[in-house]
Amino acid sequence: MFEYFVYGHKLISNIRLHILESFNGQTTIDFIIFTVHIDKSIKYNSNRTIETFFDDNKCILTLGNKTTYIIEPFKNRIKVITSDFIWMESTFLNLPFAIFFALKNMLLLHASTLIDYNNIAIPLCANKGVGKTTTSIGLSNFFDFYSDDTLLINLENNKLNCYFGTKFIKLNKDTFSLMNSNKKFENFKKNIQGKAYYNFGKEIKEISGAYINKLYFLKREWGETRMDTISHPFKKKMYLHINICGTSTLGYEYCKIIEKNIVFDYIISNVEFFKLTLKDDLKYFGETIKSAKRLIDNTIN
Repeated sequence: MFEYFVYGHKLISNIRLHILESFNGQTTIDFIIFTVHIDKSIKYNSNRTIETFFDDNKCILTLGNKTTYIIEPFKNRIKVITSDFIWMESTFLNLPFAIFFALKNMLLLHASTLIDYNNIAIPLCANKGVGKTTTSIGLSNFFDFYSDDTLLINLENNKLNCYFGTKFIKLNKDTFSLMNSNKKFENFKKNIQGKAYYNFGKEIKEISGAYINKLYFLKREWGETRMDTISHPFKKKMYLHINICGTSTLGYEYCKIIEKNIVFDYIISNVEFFKLTLKDDLKYFGETIKSAKRLIDNTIN
């Protein structure tokens, strides 16, 4: 068996998972049993339908015909049947864990996250392609990089603590080139989207006890970089809902679970929301990042 540290949990797997940090006695919320069965007899087709079936605090999640997850959060267990291990490993940190944690009154946020010198999280939320990872890499010159793409949020003692999924970041070739690395993009292991898994090279520490009190929602436009406050409760609810992992793909039943989630309500009532509009031109990337840093500093101070 293999043991990993993921989303503040000890994950016990029957198969090696290459993009997770090994468990080394870290403080954990709980444990998860992760069992993978690879069935090569499943024939490939182009079906990409995502289906969910909820029953008695359990969910069966089917992704096309490639992978089925049996998610049993109150038994601390996720079972996987897949025809393609590489495809499964490229996707498993998102949708199945989003369901697992939502059923346990936690939330998986779609965000790249930095932390400031007080270990307070700076989550940058956005849809795919807006540039969460690119922006967070730029801002890592000023803040510590913490988590790429997803972030678990848990309400503990009236604080919103957060936990990373993997210490690897996924980079496309354009983003990789912004890092001024002397390593070659082609030499890194890739996921199914052709993005490279890259160890950012900094010690990524658990920030148990730290909390989130602000969320930043990225947008790209021609014009100047600016920050706007989002204060209306309905707008806050809308911005948060579309940036929770799975709300656009997992269906109505999942969205109802999110609406009833105590962490969701707590965030709306207790967290400040900001829309960070970035200049949409990589020629001005350095200037845009400096402007974004000043604007974030103004919200922190």
